[in-house]
Amino acid sequence: MSLATWQETLIAAQVDGSPLSNTTTPTSLLNAGSKFTLPANFFAFVGKTVRITAAGRMTTVITTPGTLTLDFRLGATAVITTGAMTQNIVVKTNLPWFYQVTATLRAVGSTANFMPSGFILGEGFLNVATQAVGPGPGGFVLPFIPNIPVVGSNFDSTASQVVDFFGTYGTANLCSITLHQFMLESLN
Repeated sequence: MSLATWQETLIAAQVDGSPLSNTTTPTSLLNAGSKFTLPANFFAFVGKTVRITAAGRMTTVITTPGTLTLDFRLGATAVITTGAMTQNIVVKTNLPWFYQVTATLRAVGSTANFMPSGFILGEGFLNVATQAVGPGPGGFVLPFIPNIPVVGSNFDSTASQVVDFFGTYGTANLCSITLHQFMLESLN
């Protein structure tokens, strides 16, 4: 039986967000005009699926770049998080990164949540499967913590929600990230 649904782009950022650097404070990477408000009950049925795509550039510092966490938020709640991703210990300047996550609603109401899966790629990231030096991107399959698929944090699907995308550094240093592209799509 058909759900009689369709795919649509809900928001696509048209300008860069402000660069994030030298702070450990969670900060929105989106410009104000790209913060889209989903109406109450937009996530009305289990199985509702969205795709979040983001891309930009990043710079890392030598030896102690620390970690970076990226969060897709609905209101103040980080409903999908990468967890703390280790950054490359080799200086990388203005290199591209790409993030894509598909999230399927597992519960509705005041304790709604998603099962997300996706990836992030970029030479500014480092994990045990990639080298600290040399060509080729590092990356992570998401959600990263605790290295197995997990349901995201609960949110209230009966209330309107502002869509946002945050970055948080684990160490205040000269690493930086800028969001150039952001898109939220409803897949059904």
